[in-house]
Amino acid sequence: MLPDKLTVYYYWLSSKPAYSGIIERLSKGVTLVRVDSFLQEKVKEGIKDVYMPNDTHTSSHGNDLIAQLLVSKLNGQYSEINN
Repeated sequence: MLPDKLTVYYYWLSSKPAYSGIIERLSKGVTLVRVDSFLQEKVKEGIKDVYMPNDTHTSSHGNDLIAQLLVSKLNGQYSEINN
């Protein structure tokens, strides 16, 4: 599940949406790649243009970051299986 713009910029919002914590509640017993936390960290590091300026969809730069995360996670899973 890819996070929307509100989820990634959650910590910078003056009023927090009511759905905070829903991922934790819905993901019990499911292996997730936490793209939301990853993108939040990238934004905290100063990475810009993760989302389209006037839209809630990820930009090409955001998509590249997500792809790097997924490849990293998949490589880690396959190395654990092969060892």
